[in-house]
Amino acid sequence: MTTIEIVELLPSSAVVRLTRDQSSLMQGLLYVICTYLKYADFSQTFGCSHEEAVELLLEMKAINERLDHDPIDEQRKTLRRVGLFGTADSHAVVELLVDEMNLLIAAADDTLAKLVPLRDVHTLTGFDPYEVQEFRQNLSGVEAAVVRSSSS
Repeated sequence: MTTIEIVELLPSSAVVRLTRDQSSLMQGLLYVICTYLKYADFSQTFGCSHEEAVELLLEMKAINERLDHDPIDEQRKTLRRVGLFGTADSHAVVELLVDEMNLLIAAADDTLAKLVPLRDVHTLTGFDPYEVQEFRQNLSGVEAAVVRSSSS
């Protein structure tokens, strides 16, 4: 897996270019926490409501479907919220809010903590624990860059 490429740092978000694998892993982590890791204190654990997590999951699913089904020369790179479109190969350009990054970091942590002993990480996300951990570290680096840029 490659690092997450930062296109632009904004005050409380970052525009990032994700590979198809990275966007699929993001969808897999969200799917796991929305479907399998249900808690009474969901918002306390993940920093947002279950409804917000499901909304982000649906957005990522829509982006991945576009990458899957558009013809190769017409595949779209998508920038959520800002609404810019252009052609790309198998990448998506996505604006991620700090809150969403923190949700995904917590999702990766919980997925690894609860599913590694059961050996279910690959089954449910399509990725092995090392890939999940690498993605989590890359996302933490982006989140830290946003925080640093907004405090300076």
